[in-house]
Amino acid sequence: MVNYSVAIKSILTEPSPYEWELLYLDLPKALIDKANQYKSWKQKAIRLIGWQLLLTELKKENCKELINYIGFAKKGKPFFEKGSLYFNLSNTKNTVILVVSDSEIGVDLEFSRPCKKTIYTRVFCEEEISYLENSKDESFEFINLWTKKEAVVKLFGGGISMGLNKFSVLNNELSVFDRTVLIEKYEVEGGIAHIACYKA
Repeated sequence: MVNYSVAIKSILTEPSPYEWELLYLDLPKALIDKANQYKSWKQKAIRLIGWQLLLTELKKENCKELINYIGFAKKGKPFFEKGSLYFNLSNTKNTVILVVSDSEIGVDLEFSRPCKKTIYTRVFCEEEISYLENSKDESFEFINLWTKKEAVVKLFGGGISMGLNKFSVLNNELSVFDRTVLIEKYEVEGGIAHIACYKA
């Protein structure tokens, strides 16, 4: 795996007016406007928290100005328009996770929830479906495979239309879309996160 740093933060209650001010602090208007498109305070806050986590990491790297050079690919993947750092974000429920690296990276985080068998054939290949249906804890393994798939897709900057059921993530090294990808698990209390990168 490449070198990367991880930051994770949760929010349980709506921020006070002062806390909202802190969430907006030093962020460019474009990122604030993007967060403000969400009607739910939680969705808005979790995105601002993600940008603040990124800003904190950039300050550690002495390149906080990069926060002003964030672009978004066609499918929505954020990236720095200049510099040599890469990052990816994932949020679920009330938690956001950030990964910063010197190479392309993808991350996905999920907390325990029932498996959705109705999406199996759209998301998983036959090998994975068989694995899930024969596992002792199908709900856990569903989240485990789902976060792996999502991390890979987010690494490439694509979506479900990429053909998620065309490749297997049962192994942590795989060949997909003409690239070799490595997947690593990141421990999160009550949940599962996976980080994906290209093999050097």
